[in-house]
Amino acid sequence: MDKYADLIILTLIFIIIITSFLKGIPAFDYFKEGAFEGIKTAFSLIPTLIGIICAVNMLTASGFMDILSFILKPITDFLKIPSELITLIITKPISGSASTGVLTDIFNRYGPDSSIGKMASIMASSTETTFYAISVYLSAQNIKDLKYTIPVALSCDFLTIFLSILLVNIGL
Repeated sequence: MDKYADLIILTLIFIIIITSFLKGIPAFDYFKEGAFEGIKTAFSLIPTLIGIICAVNMLTASGFMDILSFILKPITDFLKIPSELITLIITKPISGSASTGVLTDIFNRYGPDSSIGKMASIMASSTETTFYAISVYLSAQNIKDLKYTIPVALSCDFLTIFLSILLVNIGL
């Protein structure tokens, strides 16, 4: 299967190069410009990334996530959300690497094939690092009006959380 994927990609690149040559389009020049713009964008995002990574590490190391999990436990119990998933639910919108560490811990404790492991797998793969994505991508474009962006994105994340619990509980 990998050979077919490699062949398809190589064919597409070849078609692009031949088409641009026949139409007189300087494809390599455009490629260089795009790569240069990509590097400039990456460098402009570094301060935001460092800030987010530091904040998440500080919150996790200080025990804040554990305190927040304890505070949210009555709400999650009412909503029938397993308490083992609270830390994952809290960390996923903020940091992909932190949530991956939480997911690994859940797998080590309960196993990937357990109900908790399946719910955590669906949550981790279906939700977005909302605040990370918003801060990185929208700050790169200098977009300041987030009136609807955050509520809609978090609503999608919470819908995914509830659906992952529901799907695993009904046996899908």
